[in-house]
Amino acid sequence: SSATYNALLALYANATQVARALALLDELEAHPSVEPDETSYNTVISALCRGNQWTRALDVPARMSRAGVSPSLYTLNSLLSGAKDSEQCQLARQVVQRYCAKPLSMDRFTFNTLIRVHSRSGNVKQCLQTLQDMRAFGLSPDRVSYTSAMSSCLEAGLHQQALDLFAQARSECVQPDSFMYTAYIRALGKVGQWRLAVEALDEMHQRKHPPTTACVNAAMAACMDQGEWEEGEKLWGRLSDASPPDAVT
Repeated sequence: SSATYNALLALYANATQVARALALLDELEAHPSVEPDETSYNTVISALCRGNQWTRALDVPARMSRAGVSPSLYTLNSLLSGAKDSEQCQLARQVVQRYCAKPLSMDRFTFNTLIRVHSRSGNVKQCLQTLQDMRAFGLSPDRVSYTSAMSSCLEAGLHQQALDLFAQARSECVQPDSFMYTAYIRALGKVGQWRLAVEALDEMHQRKHPPTTACVNAAMAACMDQGEWEEGEKLWGRLSDASPPDAVT
């Protein structure tokens, strides 16, 4: 059945056995009584992306269309997840829309994936523009959106802009997680606000959200960068069995 084939395709995709996944899709397409569905093709896209064969994954929507299967938003999201830069994101959107039966309406996952890819490729301008586009589309950015955008600003040396994004997220009642706090504390350290970095750890405790090793490391660096060695050493006590010191510590 198609369910059996899809289960095997998922198994190969998770194991990054691209050749087997492609061979199984060929077999499924040639099967006299079982037809591939959208899940079949999207799983193969995931396998190709995991196997660093993104260009070949870009050919799958055309293959879907020839089989009478329309690509969907999930297809786009799968391709975007494997994209390496803004140019590939744009190409993926064009290809999927070309073979899609109806116009695609992007969801929060799509925008967050775009923001993450732009951030990863160092395109801070496009990253922040996508954050604005998300709002214009009627979707509220979440902690994933803000964390990716803040990380992009940090890598670009836009430390105050990263802090502004954190403040904006808080004004929109977005509850930060450890990743977002880490970006925030790193930004505070870069602008010399070591006291606020330490206070952020206290705030995490108050919110019943124990600081991770990365958060404590960022606060320690904030203190020591300002010559506050004793304050930095005190933070060692914030580490625990759940968040032990690492090489960075």
